[in-house]
Amino acid sequence: MSEEFMLTKMERPLHIVKRWAPYVALGVLAMAGSFQLAKLTTVQLAARAETNPVPFVLVTESYNFDASPQREFLGQETRARRSDGARVHISTALGKPGIEAGVMAREVGYMDGRIVTLIDSMAVKTTWPHMARRMAELRERALHPPANCVDAVHTLVGYDVVAGRRVSIVKHVYPDGVESTNWLDLNLGCEQLTYRLESRLLDGSLKLRAEGRVISLKLGEPPAALFDDGPGYREVSPSLRVHMLADKLGVPWNDGMQRLSEREDADYSRR
Repeated sequence: MSEEFMLTKMERPLHIVKRWAPYVALGVLAMAGSFQLAKLTTVQLAARAETNPVPFVLVTESYNFDASPQREFLGQETRARRSDGARVHISTALGKPGIEAGVMAREVGYMDGRIVTLIDSMAVKTTWPHMARRMAELRERALHPPANCVDAVHTLVGYDVVAGRRVSIVKHVYPDGVESTNWLDLNLGCEQLTYRLESRLLDGSLKLRAEGRVISLKLGEPPAALFDDGPGYREVSPSLRVHMLADKLGVPWNDGMQRLSEREDADYSRR
């Protein structure tokens, strides 16, 4: 099933950070603010008068520092939300080959429960089983996020300002020593603006492994084209879509692709 809208994975992996994906927090939970917001209580958050989520378009980039201190570009992603709660996520397809070829995957979740993954440059799409309840829960979470964007597995570190936005800084430490720090927008339903992944070394210091950066953030209704469902596109299974991408980009088929295709085909078959 499409990970962008899976509520059972509220820490949505950034698809472009393949190696570190399990540690990157969900954009749904990401939310940020300044230190002055320490006085913002749960009651105050719940008392806001919004009846619809705040619409926006967020563009970020990710970088890897694992191989060397010189940052390696991992890709760009766009996340957008309409005021009705519909969401779109656009990211590089198949990692570095996709970056070099400029091939992007676009995933759209509509409030009627439809979720569609599209490769616009190839005019193909995969339509997943309806998830109306989960889309409704995402919308509700955007309207009524947890206080300071802290959930059961994250610890509040403090507050800051990112891209002119008030953010809450939350952290989670994994058993293998990887620390995930996330800057979450307090007024966008805990949308993640940026993140950092670090490993604790034997001498106690932290080594930067990967980080995200905000390129732009615009409030207001996103362009309608972002939510186009490709009415003339060819409907394909997840495995065929990945095969077509691999062929287009000259990427050899491997065991990882096979496992991913089998898992996603099983979800797709439940349409």
